[in-house]
Amino acid sequence: MDQKTPGKLDQAEPQAGSILAYKDFIESAKRPLLKPAVWKFDRSLEALHASDRDFKRRIIALAHPDLAEESSAAQDLAIVMQLMKPGERSQLHRHSPWALHFALAGQGYTTIEGVRYDWSVGDIVFTPAWAYHEHVNTSDTEDAILYSLQNMPMLAHLNSLFREEPAGEPMKHVLRHRPGDPGSYTPPPREAEEQGKSSWRA
Repeated sequence: MDQKTPGKLDQAEPQAGSILAYKDFIESAKRPLLKPAVWKFDRSLEALHASDRDFKRRIIALAHPDLAEESSAAQDLAIVMQLMKPGERSQLHRHSPWALHFALAGQGYTTIEGVRYDWSVGDIVFTPAWAYHEHVNTSDTEDAILYSLQNMPMLAHLNSLFREEPAGEPMKHVLRHRPGDPGSYTPPPREAEEQGKSSWRA
């Protein structure tokens, strides 16, 4: 087995980038227009009630059939429906997408950065990007349903999708990891090279 020389980094052949003629570049940027799509509320509601309980509540996403891989409703927009049973609350969490929450049923409140915002049917609550928030159903008898729009697909395309859930857990960079991808490398700890100079872990 080869022994590594201390301080010597592994060297790898870089991946060669492509060079395109401008007409080919323009052609590669073309995308077809999305076809019209309809999500029937009764079917969505049935799927929501049948969904598994993830993140302390039942959640489904509405995906356009032409965007099956992205699971988004449009190229830059995600639609999520979540159901909370009487008295249920989500975990306190935050994520890089912003969200607009439309209250379709029930009543409750959303805390954003420690401030309570009450809502009932017809109200809309905006949660800014990377703000700590949680949703609470205050009813003892009725389900609460929030219909949420998010800019998640745009951030996913930019590799800028981050989550912290529940609050206090290590932040997660949401990626589909492949061996050797950037971000899969963890640098080893190292001692300070000079007296009084802290290491990167300090």
